[in-house]
Amino acid sequence: MRFFMRKFRFSFLLVMVLVVLLMTSGSAFPNQVNPPTQSDLSKPVGVIFFDLNGSATAERSEQIQNMEMPLDNAPYVTTDDLLANAIEPSWLNIPLSRLRFDTADDHGVSWFSRVAGKNVGGVLASLADGFFIQATLFVNWGIEIIYLAFRTNWISALASHLTAPTTALWQSLFGSGIGSSSLFGLFMMILFGYLLYYLARMELMRIIKTTGMTILTLTLAFAYFSNAGTVLTAVSNVADSLSGFVLSAVGGSFNNEPDQSGGFDSMLQSFGSSMWCGLVANSWSSMEFGTTRPQDLLLTDEEYRWMKTNTTISENSYDPNSNPPKKINPFTTGWIKPGARIDQVVLAYSVNNPARGEIINVLANQDIDHGRHAIARENLLPYNKIKCIVFSCFFWLPATVFLIFSVIVGGSMIMAQFTLVAITLALPIIFLVVLVPEAGWNYGYKAGRLCIAALSTKIVYGIFLSVIVLIINLVFWLFG
Repeated sequence: MRFFMRKFRFSFLLVMVLVVLLMTSGSAFPNQVNPPTQSDLSKPVGVIFFDLNGSATAERSEQIQNMEMPLDNAPYVTTDDLLANAIEPSWLNIPLSRLRFDTADDHGVSWFSRVAGKNVGGVLASLADGFFIQATLFVNWGIEIIYLAFRTNWISALASHLTAPTTALWQSLFGSGIGSSSLFGLFMMILFGYLLYYLARMELMRIIKTTGMTILTLTLAFAYFSNAGTVLTAVSNVADSLSGFVLSAVGGSFNNEPDQSGGFDSMLQSFGSSMWCGLVANSWSSMEFGTTRPQDLLLTDEEYRWMKTNTTISENSYDPNSNPPKKINPFTTGWIKPGARIDQVVLAYSVNNPARGEIINVLANQDIDHGRHAIARENLLPYNKIKCIVFSCFFWLPATVFLIFSVIVGGSMIMAQFTLVAITLALPIIFLVVLVPEAGWNYGYKAGRLCIAALSTKIVYGIFLSVIVLIINLVFWLFG
C-alpha cells in the first residue's frame, strides 16, 4: 500500500491524461421512458429522471464536449458496463445544466420592488450556480476516475498481447526443449553446484528444499506458458469477482438502484450513484427546497391544481419519448400528478423554459398550502439566494476532498495495473531467476508479494468506498 501511495504524483498526472483522452461523443440513454410510479417517489432524484423539455440529449452532448462526461464510451468501459438498466447511472442521467438554483417572482408591494428583487435574485443565483456547478464537476470527475480505475482491466483486455511476447521469450530461452537450451543448461549447472555444496556440508534439508523448489518452479512455468492467456484472464476475473463480493457484502445496504442483480458492475455503479445522489442531488435539493427527505417533497393537491390551470406549463411541455419533441399535456398524460416529487418535476425542465419558472412561482406562492416543504417558498425567493452562495462555497470542501480521494484511489489502482503488466512481461526472467537458490527465491518472493498486493488493491479500496458511501448516506439521513 505504501508503495502505491508514494507514486501519487505520477498517478495524478496519469489519471488526468486518461480522463482527457477518453472523451468521446455518443448517447447511452434509453429511447423509452415511462411516467414515474408510486414506487419511484422513494428513489433518489438522480435515479428517476424524465425530460419534459425535449433537450436532455443535446444537453448531455454539450457536457461531453465540455469535458464533463469523460467516461462516455471510454475504451474498455462499454455502454453495457455503464448502464445496468435503462436509466442509470445517476451521475450521467440528469444534465448538469438542470442543476441550477431557481428564483421565484418577488411579491413586493410595488412594481419596482418586484423587478429589482427578481433581477438581484437572478444575479445572486448565478453566482451560487457557478460555485455549485464547479463543485459538482469535482464529484463527477471523482466518480468517473474511480469507475475508470475499477473497470479498466488491462490484464484481461491485453491478455493475448501480453502472453505472445512472454511465451516467445520463454520458448527462445528453452529452444525446442530443455536439453537444447544453453542458457537453461547454465542455470542447471549453477543449481547442481549449489546441491554439491549442500551435500558437502551434509545439509540434507536444503537439498530437499532446493530440489522441491526447482520442480515446483519448472512445473508452474510450463503450466503457465502452455496456458498463459487463460491463466491471466482467470486471475483477472477472480480479482474482479472478489471485488464485487466485497462491494456487495459491505455496500449492499446502500444499493438504491432498480437493478438488484448484485455483482461487481452493479455495486460499482451503485457506489457512483449513491455518491452523486448524496453529495450533489441532496445538496441541490436542500438549498433549493430546504429538505432532502422524499416524504417532504411531495406535490400537494393545491400546488397541483395551480400548476394544472397554468397554460404556460402545458404549452411548454414535450413528450420525453418523441423525436422530434412533440408537445403534450403533462397533467393528463401522468407525468405531473398529485403526490409527485417536486424535485423530479423541476428538473424535468431546463432553466430557460418558461414552464420551470411557472412551477417555481407556484412552489413559492404564499397563498397556498405547501405541505411538508413549506420552507421551499422562502428558499425560492430572490433575497434567499445569498444562502445558496454560502452553502455552495461550503460544498466545495467535501467535493474537493472527494476528488483528491478519488485521484489517490484511482492512481493507486492504475499503478497496480502497471505493476501487474510489468510482472507479466518479466515472468520468463522471474522463473529463471527463481531457479537460483536463496537469492533467486528472495527475488521471486518479493515479485509474488508485489503481485498479490496489486491484485488485492481493488478489494481493499472496495471496502473503503463502501464505508464512505454508508457514512455519507447516514449523514444525509440524519440531517436531511
